[in-house]
Amino acid sequence: MRNTIACVLSAILFTAPPHLSNRELGSAENPALVLVFYALFGGLVTALSIATGGFEPALAIHAANNLFVALICNYQGSSLPSLPIFTTTKPIGTPLWISCSSSWDFPWFSSW
Repeated sequence: MRNTIACVLSAILFTAPPHLSNRELGSAENPALVLVFYALFGGLVTALSIATGGFEPALAIHAANNLFVALICNYQGSSLPSLPIFTTTKPIGTPLWISCSSSWDFPWFSSW
């Protein structure tokens, strides 16, 4: 029970202060879905930290997620602006937003 409370509290704290000001919420088709994603991510990495006895795996997963967004696939108007390999113009916050492969652009090749 204590672990469940810790996961829920961490999910709320992970979502509320740092991510409520993200541009994703303003441009999302469904902002609630984006908030649920943030909360699930925060809760799951907390469960991982409890299971492993340290925060290092959670920190590594969070860093890997942000690096993936910055370097591999991102979208226009992101809170983490970068020049990734793939960029989408589709709105985020839909259940299948990552699968909108028809909207992916290759910005690295467009300048050649």
